[in-house]
Amino acid sequence: EGVRALAVLGRANDFEVLSDRGDFQTRSVVLATGACARPLIPRSGRRITRRVVQLPATRYRRPDALPPGAVLVVGGAASGLQIADELARAGREVWLAVGAHTRMPRRYRGRDVMAWLDDAGILDERFDATRARRAHPSLQLVAGATDLDLGVLASRGVRLFGTLAGADGEHVDFADDLATHVAESETRMHRTLDRVDAFAPPNAPARRPAPLTLSSAHCREHLGGAGIGTVIWATGFSPDHSLVRVPDALDPHGVLRHVGGVGTVDGLYALGLPMLRRRNSTFLDGCGEDAREVMSLLTRGLARAA
Repeated sequence: EGVRALAVLGRANDFEVLSDRGDFQTRSVVLATGACARPLIPRSGRRITRRVVQLPATRYRRPDALPPGAVLVVGGAASGLQIADELARAGREVWLAVGAHTRMPRRYRGRDVMAWLDDAGILDERFDATRARRAHPSLQLVAGATDLDLGVLASRGVRLFGTLAGADGEHVDFADDLATHVAESETRMHRTLDRVDAFAPPNAPARRPAPLTLSSAHCREHLGGAGIGTVIWATGFSPDHSLVRVPDALDPHGVLRHVGGVGTVDGLYALGLPMLRRRNSTFLDGCGEDAREVMSLLTRGLARAA
């Protein structure tokens, strides 16, 4: 505790960990630095005019801390919705660029929906390497007892667009895929709630959210003409394993190559990554079970290397 790791050097089952408290020799290293070490900001952000202030969602604090003017929020999962909602309530004009997401009611059948997902075993569902590589859009769930979705934001005057497809100075391009993202989100939501219904007792009322249908055309907009002075990127996060300087250990994105938390280089392991071994691998109750399984594999690996 309180030791900052600076680099991991070496080769399979023979590593040197450099730190601000000295160096360590070890046969195994577990990377548990989290799934959200750095914001994922699309390359199009580099092509937006410097006049516009750009912030990752992690640096957003409150509406009055932003420059005057309208705000473009990019990302339609929980963070993007919450930020857009707060800005709209504060009287800002808000644009929201929406990508893949999964709509979900905050409460269902008289309980918080996460309680149902947990009890029904959906969160503990195991993932093999193939399923883990697929896209798993984030849930549109925010704290509290009320629902917040694209329909609510539209009713509050938020202007909805499809995916931010590109940028060039003052111009931004939006794809015409809003209707597709909304339809796919509705399908995922109902598929999940069907599983809850199959598990829940029949006396629990199953009132589902009203159907949501939204669309927008492909369009090019002028940021300055719309008075937009800020772009907030709520486009997700990535792990950062760049301190590992072991040949062939990392993929092109700087993340450990692994299968279920076991690195392709012997002796390297990971915990706390999305879908590492199960759906809740980034949750407190999920990473604990992952840790037990990965540590068992680590112990066996040490025995083989001895």
